[in-house]
Amino acid sequence: MGRMRGNRTYVAPLALLVWLLVVAAKGCTDPNAIGVQTYGTVTGVVVDSRTQKPIPGALVSIGSLQVFHTDSNGGFVLTRVPQGTQTLHVDATALGYKPYNVDLDVSGANVQVPTVKLDSTS
Repeated sequence: MGRMRGNRTYVAPLALLVWLLVVAAKGCTDPNAIGVQTYGTVTGVVVDSRTQKPIPGALVSIGSLQVFHTDSNGGFVLTRVPQGTQTLHVDATALGYKPYNVDLDVSGANVQVPTVKLDSTS
C-alpha cells in the first residue's frame, strides 16, 4: 500500500513532462505565447501645461516593468513594450504636478505619444 502511494507522486510531474515534450515536438504557433510576444518602442515628451517647458525627472511607466525618468528635455523612451492596449502613467507629484494616465495602442514597432502636458498641483 505504501509503495503505491509513493508511485502516485510521480504521475503528475511525469504527465507534465510528457505534455511539454509533445508541445515542443509540435512547435508553438500561438503568437501571444511567452517568448513570441511582439514589442514596440514608446517615445514622447513631458511638459508643463502652462509654460510648455520640459519637465525633467518625471516618472514615466507602462505597467510595473517599464519605468523611466524623463531626461533634461522632458523626453522618454520605453523599449520592449508589449503590443496591444497599454496604459502610460506619468507621475511628477514630487515635482508639484498632477499624475497623468492615457491608454495607448501599441500596434507597431514605434509609437510616438502626443506631448504630455502636466497640470501643476497649486
